[in-house]
Amino acid sequence: MRNTIIDNLRGICMLGVIGIHIGSLALAPNNFTLYLLLEILSRYSVPSFFFISGYGLACTDKGLLSDSRLNYIDFMKKRLRGAGLPYLSWSLFYMLYFWLILPPGFVSWNPLHVAYVLFFGLGCYHLYFMVILLWFYASYPLWRRLLRIIIHQSIPFMLVLLFIFQLAFNWWTTHP
Repeated sequence: MRNTIIDNLRGICMLGVIGIHIGSLALAPNNFTLYLLLEILSRYSVPSFFFISGYGLACTDKGLLSDSRLNYIDFMKKRLRGAGLPYLSWSLFYMLYFWLILPPGFVSWNPLHVAYVLFFGLGCYHLYFMVILLWFYASYPLWRRLLRIIIHQSIPFMLVLLFIFQLAFNWWTTHP
C-alpha cells in the first residue's frame, strides 16, 4: 500500500533538488542574493531523501526489531538492482563522456582507478547521493544492530552517545 504522505514528501524534495541544480544556472549571474536564498531553502531535500530511504527500509524490514536474521545476500541483490546498477551505469557514462571531451590523461581506465572512482562516487559530483546510499545499504546490518541496542538501552543516553560520536567523527575527519 502506498503512503501518500511519503509520496508527497518525495515530490516536495524533488522540487528542492531541482532548485539546487537550476539555481546557480538561472539566478547566480543576475541576482546573487536570490540565488543564495534558493540555495539555503532547497538544502532540505537531500537529507530528507535519506530519511525517506531509511523510513522505507524500516517499514519493509519485518524483522528489524526482533532478533531475526537479515538475509544479507537477498537484501543486497535487491538494493544493487535498484540503486547499484543505475549508479554504475551513470558513473561509467560520465567517465566515458569526460574521457571524450577532456584532454588525454584526465580520465584513466586503469581498473584500480575505475574502482576508486566508483567506490568514492567520483564519476560525476551529483552522483554522491547514490554512492552514500549504497554505503548505507552495505552497512545496514550494523545500523540494524545499533538500533536494537538503542531500543534495549536508555534511548536518551544512547542518543547522547551517538551525538558525541558524531562530533568526534566530524572533528577527526576534518582535522586529520
